[in-house]
Amino acid sequence: MALCVYYFFKKFNNSIITDLQFFIDDLSTEDSSTVGVIWHLEWKGKPFPFSKGCSLYWLEVVNGKRQIVYGRDSVEPAIKPGETALAAIRSVTWLQQFPQLVDRL
Repeated sequence: MALCVYYFFKKFNNSIITDLQFFIDDLSTEDSSTVGVIWHLEWKGKPFPFSKGCSLYWLEVVNGKRQIVYGRDSVEPAIKPGETALAAIRSVTWLQQFPQLVDRL
């Protein structure tokens, strides 16, 4: 389960230059077939800009070994839209009425 993902990240960490380090901040282990990871990168011991993220992994037993069969990463965006994003979302809320409009056709 989580140990499989831990070794994956350890192997990744060993494959990059030593000044750049990968850190696991939190690891979910409730389900033996799914693991969630919150992580960040550091450069020479300091947080690397825009390098936080979270990942989701699905695990299965393949040939007697637990393996990662699916992974999805979400990385912190470099541009933070903040209030602009909220304004954009508010401006398209009229789309929620679209299904009712289509039913009238």
